[in-house]
Amino acid sequence: MEGIGAARVLRVRCLILAIALACLLPLAAAPPSLAAEDRAQLRAMISDSRTDLRATAAALDGLTKVDRRVVRPQIERLRADATKASDALSAARGQAELTRVGSQVRRLSSRSKGLLEATLSGSQALSDLAVTRQRAADLLASWLSGSLPTADYLRAQSQWALAGAHATRDHERALAAIRTLTPPPASTAPEAIRLARAGKTPAAVPGMTPVPGGCALPDADPATYLGRAREPGLHLWTSDAQVAAARARLQSPSPTLASAQKRVVALASELAKQPADPTSGGDLTTRALRIGYAWLSTQRPEFAAAMRADVAAVSRSGVPVQDLPDEAKIALATATNVDWLSPGADPSLAQELRRAREVILVRSLGQISCAIALKEDVLYAYLNKAVVVAGSATTAALAVAAEHPAAAAALVAAAVRMGKGGLAALAADGGTPEGPTYWNFQTVPLAGMLSSLDSVLGGRALPGVPDFRRTGVFAFLAPSTGGQVTRYSDTDTGELRCTLPAWIAGRWGGAEATAVALAGRIRLGVELLWWPTETTTPATQTSQVFPSTGLAVVHAGSVTAWLKGQAPLTAHTQLDAGTVGLSLGDVEFTMDPGYGPKIDYPGYSDNAPGGRRWTYAQTQPRWHSTVRVGPGLGQTVGATAAVAGGASSASVDLSSVLPGVSRASRAVEVTTQGMTVRDVMSASKAQEFHWGWMTDAQVTISGSSATLSKGGRVVTITWSGLPPGSSVSIVEVPSDLRYLTGSRTVLLSVNIPPTKSLDVSAHVAWS
Repeated sequence: MEGIGAARVLRVRCLILAIALACLLPLAAAPPSLAAEDRAQLRAMISDSRTDLRATAAALDGLTKVDRRVVRPQIERLRADATKASDALSAARGQAELTRVGSQVRRLSSRSKGLLEATLSGSQALSDLAVTRQRAADLLASWLSGSLPTADYLRAQSQWALAGAHATRDHERALAAIRTLTPPPASTAPEAIRLARAGKTPAAVPGMTPVPGGCALPDADPATYLGRAREPGLHLWTSDAQVAAARARLQSPSPTLASAQKRVVALASELAKQPADPTSGGDLTTRALRIGYAWLSTQRPEFAAAMRADVAAVSRSGVPVQDLPDEAKIALATATNVDWLSPGADPSLAQELRRAREVILVRSLGQISCAIALKEDVLYAYLNKAVVVAGSATTAALAVAAEHPAAAAALVAAAVRMGKGGLAALAADGGTPEGPTYWNFQTVPLAGMLSSLDSVLGGRALPGVPDFRRTGVFAFLAPSTGGQVTRYSDTDTGELRCTLPAWIAGRWGGAEATAVALAGRIRLGVELLWWPTETTTPATQTSQVFPSTGLAVVHAGSVTAWLKGQAPLTAHTQLDAGTVGLSLGDVEFTMDPGYGPKIDYPGYSDNAPGGRRWTYAQTQPRWHSTVRVGPGLGQTVGATAAVAGGASSASVDLSSVLPGVSRASRAVEVTTQGMTVRDVMSASKAQEFHWGWMTDAQVTISGSSATLSKGGRVVTITWSGLPPGSSVSIVEVPSDLRYLTGSRTVLLSVNIPPTKSLDVSAHVAWS
């Protein structure tokens, strides 16, 4: 049921798009005068809209569970709009008001009909596509079992790929029909499928290259996108010359390299003794990059045997395809093993590797090609999943270039084009507003993409792929304590991976990237192929602003402070604008709640304003080291806050983030002896303010000052400028935060009574 499962995932995204197009399409023409349209007619239109919404609700049982989650909120929203329209109609006085209400009612009617049609449509093209994907997977399984001759397999895959191309084209027409709210045209995909079943190849789609097992993508020039990927030798992550140079370095290694090599080979030896999980892209990627590197550097047969077993586990796996990012990583890991095992492989292994390349193409890249062709929104966003899929798909496509050059070139071109938003966002300042965990997720497959393209293109840049050298700077300067990166947004405590900085250091140099590469936190193994020049001038910790990430970092000796801004809303945003952090050497005196597991929190990803995400403690400003206004959340969902900074200071503009405030800013000044946090606010009417500092230190309060003790260090915080009636207290964190932050974590809270203006400074000193 692999193809059917993939099609269901695609159908959800397409349903979202169909609903968006049908429900949000503005009226093209100006509303006519309502001189001839009385209230009874408008009442009838509202009634009809409610009837359509009831019909949509009745049809929910025929949808998948995920589809129901997409449609149900739209029903509730339109029901509320119907009530508002009815109330507005009752209150309307005069022709001008009646005309305005009439426009609202017609919009309600159009959106309600569009939602019903999108729910009931069950796009024939998507059903046809599910058939083609399932048939392609069945043919692959038959061929792998030896029950289908090679010639029959290749011919049949070509036929079904072309049928999928027609299904994709029909889907686009169906979306156009939904957009205009007219019945969709007759599908030609069934005819293409009929011809395929009869053994006749369907007509090609001009300008499109069909991907076996998937959909059609725009034609692309193999010379531009594949380079030397069709020639014998190593292509993924590295090249024959690079491996030879790495082996030469190991003949007389530096102490740092010798230590790293010994550790990586030891870890690879232990890993090779354990079986792979063919359903886990992360597990397979770690194995491929660690065991595979050990094989390239030592040529020990047990490593080759483990790689071969991993390839076989994926090739023989009968499990359905995974979600897109994980399936992409499975393809990346398998393609890496195949590429690194191929040179000099004996005939039996060569045949096995060829079959694995077909699995990569038909099972994984086929699914990804359909997601790209159908414009699945997760792939076209600017966040980590887009980079994971783009990077993994590009690298995996290069592995199948020898047998399928046209499809491989089309996949590389489409993956780069699809992922350009995510690639540009990560390249902007080297960091990500989603948090360090998601920086780690995307930078490993991105390193595979960049290093593989560099290998096959001979150093030539590919259009649409930006320069990522700023990621080395971010990895070096991002605030951390004892090697553990500071948490912000949805993230776990941990270390930043050195994979991408290591490739940057080996390819381009740079003091910061080199320092990260040599330190080698979470080193997988592949990084040793790109060992940098160790004589580079040592990097120094300097203050830095990462504006796209929304983070300013200030260093003063062994003291590190940071200030959070707010980037545009993402799936991993928290309401933490203005959060301040402080680390004295290896002792951190602030605490961020971090990530809340979705499995424990239903609706945690409902990140739109009003979504359930903001009902959970860890996303709210109350439980961050920041300032908020009045009752409720106290910060505005979706607002942005820009950060700025200098050598010893940083600031953030909170004017649009704090509701009811006309001007608001937070600034920090840092020295080796102390830090000042200044909040300046003004509002047209009195507002209550709340100041917070989350910490797992021992806290005591004395008047308008507090003492924090941790790790043998003592920090005092004294406030000045507090209005009369302000109070300082210690607040226990909610129980659902304790397993994220630890049982000792508390909130040092300052409650400020209503005021129109505020100029408060917190003077932080330490010993």
